[in-house]
Order: sequence, then C-alpha cells, then structure tokens
Amino acid sequence: MFANACGTCCNLLVILRPQAGPQEVFLSSSADIAIYGGANGGGKTWALLMEAIRHVANPQYGAVLFRRETPQITNEGGMWDESFNLYPHLKGKPTQQPYHQWNFPSGAAVTMTHLQHEKTVYGWDGSQLAMAGFDQLEQFTRKQFLYMLGRMRSTSGVRPYTRATCNPDPDCFLVDWDNRYKGLESNGLIDWWIGEDGFPIPERSGVVRWFINLHDKFHWADSAEELKGKHGAHVRPKSVTFVASTVYDNRILMEADATSSSGCFPTVAALSSGMAPAYISIVPMSACPSIT
Repeated sequence: MFANACGTCCNLLVILRPQAGPQEVFLSSSADIAIYGGANGGGKTWALLMEAIRHVANPQYGAVLFRRETPQITNEGGMWDESFNLYPHLKGKPTQQPYHQWNFPSGAAVTMTHLQHEKTVYGWDGSQLAMAGFDQLEQFTRKQFLYMLGRMRSTSGVRPYTRATCNPDPDCFLVDWDNRYKGLESNGLIDWWIGEDGFPIPERSGVVRWFINLHDKFHWADSAEELKGKHGAHVRPKSVTFVASTVYDNRILMEADATSSSGCFPTVAALSSGMAPAYISIVPMSACPSIT
C-alpha cells in the first residue's frame, strides 16, 4: 500500500492499494516469479503497474515492464495511459525518449518497452534488472521469457524478481497442451495450476512451487531443497506461483460498469458467443482464442 498527499489541487490523502482477492494475493506474493492470469477486466495490468513501484524509494532500483510491441504500450487506455493514474501520486515524472519511462525523486525508474522480435532480447545483454514485468506473457515466446530471466540480477539491494500477467491462449508456452494430448509429461510454465479441462484449479491458485530448467526441460518440486537433493547443491531453483482471476474480482470495474450506460457488459453481449466468455469469466486455456 502507498499513501501520498495529492499535490495537484488539494491536500487529500491518496491511498494506493490492491483490491481484496486475487489482486491482493498477486501483490503479496514473495515468489521469484508470480503470474496473474485470467480473463479481460480482472485488474491485471493495474496490479503489474502497482508492483513496479514497490521499491521506488530506493535510488538504485529499476523496473522494466515489457509488452510484445510498442503500440500495445501506447494504445488508448493501455499501460502507459494507466500509469498516469498511479505514478504522479509518487511524484513520478514521465518521459518518452528513448523509452517510455517514469523517473522518481529518489532516482529510481520504471521503464516500459517492447520485445517485438525474438532477437530483441539480445539488446539486454549485460543488463541488470531488479524487477521485470511482462504484460500478457502469452504473447511472448518461451525463449524470450527464459532469456530475460537470465538478466535478473541487481546490486540495488532488491532481490530480483519477475511478475507477469496472461490471458487464455492455447498456443502459448505457458501450458504444454501438445504433450498433454499425447499423454506425455508436460513442460509448460503453469501446467500444474491448470486442469485437464483447461480451467485453473481453484485450490492451487496462489500456491508456490519451485523449478529448475535443465536442457529446456522444467523440473518441479514443492521446495528448493527437494530440487537440490535430486539435482545437486549447485542448482539454483526459482519459486513460481499462478494467481487466477475473473472480471468479477475487479469490483471497482463492476461498480463503474453498473452505473454507466455504456459499460462493458452491453459491449460483451454484442460479441460472438465464442468470444464473449473470455471477457467475463475464466475460460479454458485449452480451447479459447486469445482475447486482447
């Protein structure tokens, strides 16, 4: 939670905090990698923006938020626009060259940029990131995500960590449906949290597990010690969790929609029957097209 006096036109105290439920679970996770998934409208991008400013009092802190393409950052109502509802309260100053970036009084910065091409990740060679965020992780490739995990190191005093959001998409690397259909061991990043029906398993939402990546194969356990016992003390396991959400978890959006004559639900009702469910509920990651 952040609190700050509004410096624009009044002396009101502005309190920034997550909504109770999945948003709060995501923002309170201590996992190395936390993924906030579900349908449109669950408050996922807001949570990612909120997480990025957790350590802005640290002058050596830097966070980078990635989208696959730059227009996805700057589109009307996108991540850049939404950041203006949060970051000025912490006296952040925006710039747009060479990146879309917010600079804070301490010297900390939050940068928003793209990884449009597979090879774009090589431009980050030698970088040290305290926090990396991926908005709509399903649009990135496995190689891009794993490569950027290798950039997670920092001398800022902040233990490096990764946060991501995702929408349902059967063709992304997060769930290995190919191997599941073949009866083989799956090799997706959030396989354990997704049932055979394609829906998140409710009782596993927010549960932390540990993995290592050996020769592009994920090996999982319930603790880091278990993985070290199996693969040697030299391995460096990372902790992962997946938090599921729906639009109904975003009570602020629901209340705003209820009082609006042009809210999202009339619009959703006008969509084809195959698309509408992805906007209003958790949908099977095995069957639903990606909705962005």
